[in-house]
Order: sequence, then C-alpha cells, then structure tokens
Amino acid sequence: MPRLDEESLAETIIRSLVLGNSGSGKTGALASLAEAGYQLHIADFDRGTNILRNILKGNKAALGRIEVEYFADGYATMGPKIYPAVVQAWSKGLKQLTDWTTRYKGPDHIIVVDSLNFATRAAFNWILQLANRLQAPKEIQDWGAAQDLVEAFLFKLNSEAPCHIICTSHISYFGQGEADIKIGYPSTAVGRSFGPKVPTFFNSCLLVRNTGTGPTSVREIWTKPIDFVDLKTEILTAKDKYPLKTGLAEYWKDVRGTVPRPAALGLVKP
Repeated sequence: MPRLDEESLAETIIRSLVLGNSGSGKTGALASLAEAGYQLHIADFDRGTNILRNILKGNKAALGRIEVEYFADGYATMGPKIYPAVVQAWSKGLKQLTDWTTRYKGPDHIIVVDSLNFATRAAFNWILQLANRLQAPKEIQDWGAAQDLVEAFLFKLNSEAPCHIICTSHISYFGQGEADIKIGYPSTAVGRSFGPKVPTFFNSCLLVRNTGTGPTSVREIWTKPIDFVDLKTEILTAKDKYPLKTGLAEYWKDVRGTVPRPAALGLVKP
C-alpha cells in the first residue's frame, strides 16, 4: 500500500477553482503560468481568452505554450423570443477535454475550463435539447438532470486528468442564516443549490479581487477566506494573498516547491 513518503506520491497535482467577479482578472491571471513554463490547454466557453494575447504580446514563447479551443452554442430568434438553436458547445467541449486528459500527462500541463458559468449553461442547453424543450419553459426535472450532468463532469475531470486542473467561475451571493449574511459560492447555470457543491471537487479555491478604487486600486489573488467567500489551499505556508500579475505562478511554485522542467519550456507535441 503506498505511503505518503513514497516517491510515487511526491509530485503534487493541483486542482484549483479560481473565483472572481466579472472583470476581476481571472482569465488574465493565467498568463503568469505560461510565462513560468507551464503548457496551458484552455477550453474557452466565454470567448474571453483574447486578454492573454494582449498581456503576453511580445512573449512569443509564452504564447506558444497556450492552446485554446472555443465552444459556444448558436442562438436564433422567433419573434421576440431568443433560444438556443445550435446546441454543440457541451458535446464538443467534453470531447476536447476528454482528448486532452488522454494526451497531456504530468505536472507541466494545466487543463483550464474558462469558465464554469458558461460551461454549465452549455450543459443545461444540452439537457433541454434532449428533452425537446429548447423553446419551452424549463421544468423542475431539467434542473436535476443538468446538475447530475455537471456533477458527473466534475467527477470525471477530477478523477481522470493526469495533470493540473483550473476551473474559473464567477461568484453568486446568497443569504444565509437569521442575519441574512450573503455567502459567496461559485456561480453555475444549473441552480443555486449546486454552487456549494462545486468547491468539494478542488483542493485549492482562490479568489481574484480588486482592493481600492481608481488609480489606487490593486488586484490580488487571495487564498484565505475574505468577502464572505470560503477559500482553501493545500499548504499551510501559502501567503494570504499574491499579486495578480504573478500570483498563480507564485502559488503553484509554493505548493509544488518547484517550477516546470526545462524541457517543458518548449511546446510539447503529443
């Protein structure tokens, strides 16, 4: 039976949930990982990864370490109604992620789902298509079926991926207790009851947030609970916060105690 002191278990594979409000810098924070030498494979359901091209402009090597595939459903109109008419994002995204988890092995690779909000919307659309209700009102069983699908996806990603995983997500705040304190959970499109389940699939939960306003504002990555959002990290020595520009790379180094191998600094062909 393997022991924690055995060499086979010495390498840390990070499964991280990166939370933040829209525009806080979740996607842009990935740039530091590419600069540090990691190979990023991004399933982009948001159409928001152009920021990485802008941040890394002039750093051809880092840009060459980022692979992006885009997934989106097509929408149509019927009078004043807008509905998903070409439902393809979920099936194509799942196929691509399955391929990546087969091809990319080892601690120099990171598979990214950006973001969980739009990925779960794609999952819900797929469920509605199966039920032939893309143009009809949603029914209670649709929410349950969509939650089961997303939960199975997170189980699959957590158990099969032989490399690091990052899922980004916006935050939804819900009242809790007599004082109606607003607690922040990952935002999903499959119902508010599913949000508190999402962090259980990750061993790190980080928050990207802005402090201050105007020219004095600072963007940081937090590892300790703040703003009524429960966060977690797998090492006790992690800093409370990291600067946004270099934070994810610094956190990865603190957790792993190392950086990507020199061989990883070139684009690795499967």
